[in-house]
Amino acid sequence: MSASGCICVTGGGNNNPGDISFTWTFNGRTCMQSQDITTIFIQIPGQTLQNDGRYGCINGGSPGIKLLNFRGGPYTYTITAQDSRGVGIFQATGTVRVNGDVVEMVDLKPTGQAAGTAFVAVTIPQGSPVTCEYLSAIDITLDNATTVTTTSTCNAALYNPNNTTSAQGVQFTLTPGQHTIQIDARDAANIYYYRKVSTFTVNAAETTQQIFSLDWLVGTVPIRFGFSNTITQLNCAQAGVTEVQITFRDTTTPTIEYVQNVPCTLNGIDGYTPYIDAGTYQVFVAAIGTGGAQYNNFRATSPAQPIVTAQAGVFPALQSNSTLTILSSM
Repeated sequence: MSASGCICVTGGGNNNPGDISFTWTFNGRTCMQSQDITTIFIQIPGQTLQNDGRYGCINGGSPGIKLLNFRGGPYTYTITAQDSRGVGIFQATGTVRVNGDVVEMVDLKPTGQAAGTAFVAVTIPQGSPVTCEYLSAIDITLDNATTVTTTSTCNAALYNPNNTTSAQGVQFTLTPGQHTIQIDARDAANIYYYRKVSTFTVNAAETTQQIFSLDWLVGTVPIRFGFSNTITQLNCAQAGVTEVQITFRDTTTPTIEYVQNVPCTLNGIDGYTPYIDAGTYQVFVAAIGTGGAQYNNFRATSPAQPIVTAQAGVFPALQSNSTLTILSSM
């Protein structure tokens, strides 16, 4: 802390002259932990300080400054830590008495303008088939906001462990304290695959990297399709069906329904494994075949619609013995 800082003009009393060495922390944190601080502004009434009283957080390798050649006596001071905008985000006031050299240790407290920076990044469950290639958006909601949600692309929000040189993800400037966060990942059809609900803490003038591992929101339910023209049972090709519409009706809350249009055949089996929110559902299926023939499984003569259960993060494969639903034509 050998940097000089003062051109003295007044003092008083019978006290000996000396230097004032200020050392500082910021609500108990160091300069390295408070990287949003760019300038320390010192004001001592009646004194003219070098560089108009503006210094770096670190001077001569130490967090503080030595101000030289004060006459003996008491001095009041105000020390303000400013960010790159010149806004004071920490501040402290006090009185120091010079009677020879003196060291004043000061812990600056956050002001009403204090803020912290958080970079929010996500990771996807290892081995997941639903990667950024299939996800069109990451929605980030902070502090249970009902109207303010930040949407990012998946690639922009994805954390790369090989990048150790810069902060990653979506940047937020926030008030110090604890914040809640909800992260949702969806595809272009607004099917949500992942969610994370958590909390994190922001410290004033601190930039942090927040990494959240997304949790599965969905599972799959393998369903096989068969078609009946009242005479014989047909497969997808025989019925001329290429696409099937599936409606999943929540058995607990029947007003909740999820509708998906899926291919009729998957990996050589007439059926599909749609992703669906975890829960138990009654399954309604409809399709249009050759000549406009309409098939569904909810006619008066149809068997009861199958009941299926999806578990988050569980993905059973479509097999020849998977749940079968028969769609009948008029």
